[in-house]
Amino acid sequence: MEGSRSLFIPVILGTTRQGRMSLNVSRLITQEVAKQNGIETELIDIATVSLPTGDAGEASGVWSTSIGITWPPVLCAIYR
Repeated sequence: MEGSRSLFIPVILGTTRQGRMSLNVSRLITQEVAKQNGIETELIDIATVSLPTGDAGEASGVWSTSIGITWPPVLCAIYR
């Protein structure tokens, strides 16, 4: 894709359960997507991202910087 931006497709592993089997599948999908021309990808594993847990989502229903949450850079990458 000469002269144009690459398409960014994040693979988001959205479970933190112990014994999760989806990690291997997520890695495989990330590897296969990365092989495609003009596509960038990254595996985002929420088990490794420091997210707030204090209010269990009760504050406003939507996370935003207006309530003092700083998004981890790995999540900000989704919106490149």
